[in-house]
Amino acid sequence: MGFIQDALDDGEAVVVAVPQDKASLLRAEIRNEDAVRYVDTEAVAHHPGRLIAAWQEWLREYAAQGRPVRGVGESPWDKVRSPAEAQELRYHEWLLNKAFAHGPAWWLLCPYDIAHDDAALTEMARCHPELRQDGRTTPCDDYAPKGPYRFTPLTDPCDPCDPYEEFAYSSGDLSALREKISACAQLHGLTGRRLRELHLAATEVATNSTRHGGGHGELRTLSKDS
Repeated sequence: MGFIQDALDDGEAVVVAVPQDKASLLRAEIRNEDAVRYVDTEAVAHHPGRLIAAWQEWLREYAAQGRPVRGVGESPWDKVRSPAEAQELRYHEWLLNKAFAHGPAWWLLCPYDIAHDDAALTEMARCHPELRQDGRTTPCDDYAPKGPYRFTPLTDPCDPCDPYEEFAYSSGDLSALREKISACAQLHGLTGRRLRELHLAATEVATNSTRHGGGHGELRTLSKDS
C-alpha cells in the first residue's frame, strides 16, 4: 500500500499486475482507480512470457507521456500445477531484469508471502536484485546478474516403470515423428482438433530441438496399458 501511495503522491503512473483476489483488496483501499491500471495475471498463469511484452507496452505508453512508472507484479502462485510450471514463473521474473536492463528506468515490486518455505523463498530471491522488507531495500546477495539462470532439472518424461517406445529423430524425420504420434493418439482415443493441436505442438518442439538442441531428439510414447 505504501509503495503505491508514494507513487500516486509523486504523480507517477502505477500498473498493478496481480491475481484478481489481490486486486480486489487493493481497490478497497485505493479509491483513485483512474491513477492505477489493474491487470489480472491469472490470465497468463500458464504463459508467463507474455507478461514481458505487456510490461514493455505499458512502459512505452507512459514514457510517451513523460511519466515515471511503478509496477507491482505478483505471479498467480496458487494456480501453479507443477514444479516445472513454478520454475517457468520464477524464470520469467528473472528474465524481466534482462529485458529492461537498457530501457527507461522504472520500479517493479514483486510481493511474496513469507509463509512460503525457505527453499521457495531462496529460489525467488535469486531472481531479484533487491529485497524490500519493512520499508527497507537491500541488495540481494543471491542474485547474479552476469551468470546464467540455474534451472532445476526436469523430471523424466516417462516413468521408467511404464512401458514406452522411444523414437530417435533428426531434422529429416518430422513426418515419421508425426506418424508415431498419430499411432499413439489412436491407441488413446485422441482425434480431431486435439490431435491436430498435438501434432502442431510436437512439431514445434521437435523443430526447436533439432535446430537449437544439437540436431536431434527423442520421442517417447506410452503404450495403451499405461
